[in-house]
Amino acid sequence: MSGTDEDLGELLEIPSITYQVDDPEKQTATITERINGQVIRTFDAELGTEYKIEIPIEMWIPLQLEQEHKLTIEAKDSFGAKSTRTYTFTRTEDTIQLELKNPFVTDIAATRILVTPDVYLPIGSTIVIEACNNAFDEVPTWEDVTGMAMNKRGFHFTNTEKTAEQWGINIRFTLHKGTAHDQVKFNGFGGAFD
Repeated sequence: MSGTDEDLGELLEIPSITYQVDDPEKQTATITERINGQVIRTFDAELGTEYKIEIPIEMWIPLQLEQEHKLTIEAKDSFGAKSTRTYTFTRTEDTIQLELKNPFVTDIAATRILVTPDVYLPIGSTIVIEACNNAFDEVPTWEDVTGMAMNKRGFHFTNTEKTAEQWGINIRFTLHKGTAHDQVKFNGFGGAFD
């Protein structure tokens, strides 16, 4: 198998590693790619063909921050001989952005919103909380509600226009770790609008 075992260090983004498999006896090779022992995919490889291992987003997001993870590629031929390549890394994040997957539909333009986040922000970290009342527009009008939300007070929207067929509410949280040494913790939020 091409390449060498390697420590990829701290990663903010999903790694992408290319490799090739060859066999002296020209036997068929079955490849199994894993992250921390969990199978990403298994397939029969063509010898000498370049392949790329990438961790799917649904497997990347749950990986614990600030812990070592192992990405392995195992090639096994039809006689049972195998070769394994191991890559280690630590997943880190400096910014996380959360947004509602499905905005709330409203009959008319909402004029006020109350957002009450349950968040722990260690010294050195920051949060930006935004909301919009025209969530279905191609380019929604995001308004900064951070100050009011952190003080658990209602915010009055200034936007009165939409281009989509319907009005809707969406909320977006952007957390920046900054210089903080502790992890930022976002447990959820509550709120209301009218």
